[in-house]
Amino acid sequence: DIYSDATVERILYWTNCQPYLIQLLGTVLVDELNKLPEPLSQRPTPEYIDQIIPKVRDRGINYFRELWRSTITEEQRQILSQFISEGHLENVPKRQIKTLIEDKEILIKTNEHYAFQVPLAETYFRQQVE
Repeated sequence: DIYSDATVERILYWTNCQPYLIQLLGTVLVDELNKLPEPLSQRPTPEYIDQIIPKVRDRGINYFRELWRSTITEEQRQILSQFISEGHLENVPKRQIKTLIEDKEILIKTNEHYAFQVPLAETYFRQQVE
């Protein structure tokens, strides 16, 4: 067993189980481990996964750029920018929020709060807004 259950859970957290993103993260992980003096002696930890997320985002830049620029509209980018800046979606019509949840699969609603479905994509979105 190379990966602990906690490490696998962390990979699934960042990617929300999306196959391309799992493959992307796995590729970066193996590349980074292979740079170590003794790559087979190191077991990646959840913290190590967190550390390589910027490299994963950079490697998948075309995917995230397409998602930000083409998959969602300018109006939706404005809504997401508000959400990132203010932490809420007050005064946003429910129809628009529903589109970001159901059609675009960008947000998810848990209880009465909204969150990004894919934390890895959220890191790119935040980078675009800030």
